[in-house]
Amino acid sequence: MSQPDGPTVFTLQPPITMPNTVKRNVLFSWGAHAFAMLVGFFLMPYVLNVLGDKQYGSWVFINSLAGYASLLYVGFGETISRYVAKFHSEGNTKRINEVVSLVLSIYLGMGLIALLGAMTLCWLAPVLSNWEDPQLTEVRWVILILGLNIFIGLSGSVFGGVLLGLRRFDLERGISFCSDILRLIMIVVFLRAEYGLLTIALIYFVITL
Repeated sequence: MSQPDGPTVFTLQPPITMPNTVKRNVLFSWGAHAFAMLVGFFLMPYVLNVLGDKQYGSWVFINSLAGYASLLYVGFGETISRYVAKFHSEGNTKRINEVVSLVLSIYLGMGLIALLGAMTLCWLAPVLSNWEDPQLTEVRWVILILGLNIFIGLSGSVFGGVLLGLRRFDLERGISFCSDILRLIMIVVFLRAEYGLLTIALIYFVITL
């Protein structure tokens, strides 16, 4: 069995360090999630105290119906992030624009479906619960505003997907962080018992814009 010509030399490799961009993205992601939880923890009892059990229950019910709109995303958010990252690494701006335009067109169509669904729910509102005027009129306005909110949110999420594809989690989470702060301030300042449901719906609409 042959021996090596010289002694084996072991070299110490420098420790693997996390790039600053990764650190920043992780920090912003966890910070935004933590702050969103704190805002939700504070706002829920505050809104309940201002609106009362009946109005708050109506808001939770309507908002839960609006939550089904998440099905309209149909996974295209991940598609944008994936292909933006791929074409950005190749320096292919033209293909990035094509992907973004295509998904935006699809989401505009999905948003129109959400608006039609909101109009249908407005018509069916008396059947959904025992709302009576003037609360019934307020609930119908709330449903329409949330439908429009979904339409704008779907379209705007395309550009959030671009940021994620570019690995700019810090910008995307920073926008979310600022939105949570603005939502907290607006609810504390503007929310009153009278027309409380309409006020919350308008605040969410402004935040989405």
